Amino acid sequence: MRRLDDPLSPLIDQLHKDGRLRVWSLVITIFGDAIQPRGGRVSTARLQEILERMRIEPGALRTALSRLAKEGWVIREREGRRSFYRLSSKGIAEFEPATRRIYAPVQIDAGKDWIMGLAADRSARAKIEVDVLASQGLVLGVGGFLWQANEAPDPEWLRKRGILTVTGQLNDVPPAFKLAVAPEALRSAYQKLMTDFSDLEAADLAPLDAFVARILLVHHWRRIVLRAPELPIALQPKDWPAAKGRGFVAQLYRDLVAVSEPWLDRPVAGGMTTLPPPDTSFSRRFS
Repeated sequence: MRRLDDPLSPLIDQLHKDGRLRVWSLVITIFGDAIQPRGGRVSTARLQEILERMRIEPGALRTALSRLAKEGWVIREREGRRSFYRLSSKGIAEFEPATRRIYAPVQIDAGKDWIMGLAADRSARAKIEVDVLASQGLVLGVGGFLWQANEAPDPEWLRKRGILTVTGQLNDVPPAFKLAVAPEALRSAYQKLMTDFSDLEAADLAPLDAFVARILLVHHWRRIVLRAPELPIALQPKDWPAAKGRGFVAQLYRDLVAVSEPWLDRPVAGGMTTLPPPDTSFSRRFS
């Protein structure tokens, strides 16, 4: 139920407006952001308290956990009448590289080699774009593709898709070309995130509210940075919002962590389960 004068209402409303709500994806965000640094094990009661604050019903959480367990992402454990979940080895393996990208500092790409590609068959471009994004490549605004040379697909993968490539460093790129290649959808995503969270003041929030805001922030940020690699600095137009966006997220995240961590320190109502303190990697996020 929506609360009157709820400081999180705009963010929670937006969460429910963004199409079909993928509760399982939210659960993975919670695990990666808050549970893995604190021992990796969480009670269903704690997860439900978080999701109820987002106006998500218990049945939706049960369905999400069942799906994650069936697909091998999480393992269920029981202690009497209480249920606990932890990421499986598969879930940890999938999430560790994503975690590095989500909480990385501002990138530096000087001296790196890049592979730029162009689809020979333009009629197949839509399907090729899907494959490029799945390979962690970047779709450029002029119809090209880009990978770091050491992370690019193998030559046979490129040949099968009819992608012609050139390899080299990105030096002295003309401003007009930067404007042409910059993906406008990525620019809009940065700007929307900063707009959506611009009115949030961590100091004004209760610990649970700060924790929920933190999860929503990371969930939105995760969808931006995991969808495709960041545009290399050498190709960024003068007003490109990547560094500003990451700086905004990093500062707001630190503010929300300071207020929200006490909520994770306390036992869950009725469950009397506590989480261990966060490990040392937690304090290095965004640094």
